[in-house]
Amino acid sequence: MTTKTYLTPKEAADVLGVSPITIRQWAQKGDLPSTTTHGGHRRFRKDDVMKFASRISSQISNIKATLRILIVDDDREFSNYLFDMLSSLSPSIVPKKAADGFAAGKELFLFEPHIVLLDIRMPTLSGIQICKSTKLDPSTQYTRIIAMTGYSEPSETDAIIEAGAECCLTKPIHKKQILEAINTSKYPKIFTDSTD
Repeated sequence: MTTKTYLTPKEAADVLGVSPITIRQWAQKGDLPSTTTHGGHRRFRKDDVMKFASRISSQISNIKATLRILIVDDDREFSNYLFDMLSSLSPSIVPKKAADGFAAGKELFLFEPHIVLLDIRMPTLSGIQICKSTKLDPSTQYTRIIAMTGYSEPSETDAIIEAGAECCLTKPIHKKQILEAINTSKYPKIFTDSTD
């Protein structure tokens, strides 16, 4: 059995406990050495990744202890409800709001959320369009997307799941449903028993 020498951005991100977007930024700045395949894909030597991990272990710990969640919904009252609810769960959760598809596209690159709570029906760009473009872009394709809708139409639900959303929650959405969708066990440093 051979040991893998080179890692993909996703594999390197898993080793370091950060998002692939962070890996890309470190590589672009030259902080984390990388090579490029003939097909134009970035790869990382496993030894380089492990050395990098030991060098900045404290920084990685801080990154892992923060969870950025982008709320994309044109319903201001519902968006405020989610924002307040998420803010109250943990000081390590950083929520942000976007009222339409264009604002969401901007925040995906500026805010770099780990999770997007995405309404399906919105003006300008639909949630399905946003989900598709997010998953097709290499810099955001690993962003988790949890869809939301006020209309229980199977065709829309199927479309958003096919576009890359993990699930689709039907409004009204309660705290327990949000926590189950986020899967709090993935973030032990963020969520404690107090969020139950």
